Amino acid sequence: MDDLMFTTETTKDELLSVFDEAETLLDVTSSTIFLVANNLIGYIFKDKPPVVLATSLLDLLQASANVLEDTLHRMETHNANILTTTTVYEYVGYMPGSSYPTYKAKNISYSYK
Repeated sequence: MDDLMFTTETTKDELLSVFDEAETLLDVTSSTIFLVANNLIGYIFKDKPPVVLATSLLDLLQASANVLEDTLHRMETHNANILTTTTVYEYVGYMPGSSYPTYKAKNISYSYK
């Protein structure tokens, strides 16, 4: 099976709603991303694939917190309003007893516009 790629767009207002203490995206740090990761998942991965994932989205988000922090800071500096998250999932097979294919996260990237 081929890799799956999903792209999600998240508005600046959606992002700021997750970070209660942040007045701008420049106030967001990788530590705050790590702390609010459970809430952020719903915005960052709102178009996740309808398959079984071997990779926890929480782990994926926390592992990329430094990259996300840098992207959010550049987004604020350039007056961008949309964060685009692209995630590539790699097929790993079927889990015993499951009728759904299993994928693991292969790559995640962030950009803004």
